[in-house]
Amino acid sequence: MYPVYRDAYGQTDVSFGYKINDTIKVTLEGINITDEETTGYTIAPAFPTMYEFSGRRFSLGLRGSF
Repeated sequence: MYPVYRDAYGQTDVSFGYKINDTIKVTLEGINITDEETTGYTIAPAFPTMYEFSGRRFSLGLRGSF
């Protein structure tokens, strides 16, 4: 019925990579490592309608060039 507005939040992401040799690289990535929440409201921020918690996400990757 009413539009939902979302407040800005300070999500922190990181990415690290290490080149093992000319063809192989290992990467570690983290999304929302500070575990921030997202809030939303319809009419005024004093009346929040939702809290979203997406949590922290990490991934470990291996890249190869051939």
